[in-house]
Amino acid sequence: MVVDSYLELYTTLFGWLFYGIIWNVLAETGLLLIPFILMIANTIIEGKRKAKSDELMQSSMRSFEVDFVVAFFIITLCGVPYFPLQASEVSFTPKAIAGVSQPTVTANTSTSTFGSISFSSFPSSIEVPAAWYGVLKFTGGLNRAIIQGVPALNDLRAYFQELNATSITDPVLRAETQDFVRDCFAPARASWDRMNPKPMTIAPFNTLFAAHGFDDVDWIGSRVFRSVPGHGFYDSRRSSKIREGFLFDPNRDYDLMDQNGLGISTYGKPYCDEWYLNSSHGLRQKITSYAGRLRNFVAWYETLGTVTDTDDRVVRILMEKGAEYFRPRGYDYAYETDKQGLGGETGYYFEQLNNLNGLAAESFKLDQYLNLIIRAEYMIQAILLFCLYMLLPIFILANGYKISTLTTGCTLIFTIKFWSVLWFAAFWLDNNLIVAMYPDAREYSLNYISTEGANPISRMILNILTSSLHIFLPLFFTGILSYAGFRGGAVLANMASATNGKMTGVPSKGAKIIGKMAPKAKLGKG
Repeated sequence: MVVDSYLELYTTLFGWLFYGIIWNVLAETGLLLIPFILMIANTIIEGKRKAKSDELMQSSMRSFEVDFVVAFFIITLCGVPYFPLQASEVSFTPKAIAGVSQPTVTANTSTSTFGSISFSSFPSSIEVPAAWYGVLKFTGGLNRAIIQGVPALNDLRAYFQELNATSITDPVLRAETQDFVRDCFAPARASWDRMNPKPMTIAPFNTLFAAHGFDDVDWIGSRVFRSVPGHGFYDSRRSSKIREGFLFDPNRDYDLMDQNGLGISTYGKPYCDEWYLNSSHGLRQKITSYAGRLRNFVAWYETLGTVTDTDDRVVRILMEKGAEYFRPRGYDYAYETDKQGLGGETGYYFEQLNNLNGLAAESFKLDQYLNLIIRAEYMIQAILLFCLYMLLPIFILANGYKISTLTTGCTLIFTIKFWSVLWFAAFWLDNNLIVAMYPDAREYSLNYISTEGANPISRMILNILTSSLHIFLPLFFTGILSYAGFRGGAVLANMASATNGKMTGVPSKGAKIIGKMAPKAKLGKG
């Protein structure tokens, strides 16, 4: 039996466990006989009212017989727990994500906190009524066949959420980053600010700015600072402290020599460009290695560009989120009229527009709401199914063992479980819409995350569409299936009534025919 979330592995088992307990209590207390007592009482009352007519009394008896047969059928098919369900049979396979292995787990093999910490006393075997067992098997198989039929794709929104949630919290790495800002970036930026006029159109500055934007000088991994020699940039500035991993170099570490010209330390003080770019001990390598939660994102991003470009983007995003992010000071800084960084002047004008109409704030709110919806939807589904399974005995009893019990119960179970397919469709469409609205694949991840450079209108439209699909698509489907289930129950009820009417008419018509034939028989003898 296939389920659609880790939590549902256990709510399924416990839901049917509660079902069996409640059903047994109703049976042992005799409450299950109440509908039969009401049938008998109703037949006796109707028979008394229709005592003057033999045909009407026969109709009441036939109606009782049909109701009794239907009730017995419903109890046998939908009420009595019969089919055994082993915990090892209930399995879950997460949706396919490109480049990510998704093993199938059961209640016995799940490594989540569900089952290992909570719900740890789940039953190894339970019994389920035949009708509900069939619906669960059919719906689970249908869901899995549809979801597995769609090719795997990248979970881009999850990547963006990981980027938004990641920051440098390690005190050692954070201290080294601050040292780099103090020893390298701040002096290099000051040298750049003293250059007047700015060499925007002079090689190699013009080439670097054309490739990386005019805001390249606003972050610690600036290509200008680490690539252009002279001018007081990274090639001429050193760390003020000895850095482990960078061996002593007499041509560089002249201040670390003793009287004999030997180094007083195994390690030295690297130049800023080496300090940042070294593949083994460089600051960039340390930051990207620390961002372990972004490895899936980095692995996917490497297919779009070079590893160097990928690492720089990850570092830049993390720097934006920390205290090391640079903002130029002065009149514009004091009055917050100049917003440099990823968005540059474009980001500034967008931000001013958003301050007027609230687009940015609403877009970020929708981001949070959508994240909450995606995280909660499968838990809500699993809990609803648990409540449904547990309360089915009460529903069967309260419905008087009518045929509509079968159609309504099947419709409810199928509808709630099929939500998983609808949410997967919304997930699939969301990831494709992200690419459609941010067609430059090498830039949309940075633009989507940036609070200044992203187009807030496109972002808001995307989030509205996606959140609407996750909410209203299940609601719309549930409405359709509810109506269909109600109509199906009414059709079956009408069929039972029609059968009852036809069976009742047979003896009355036979009596009339015999009555008409009797006088003719007497006349023939005389």
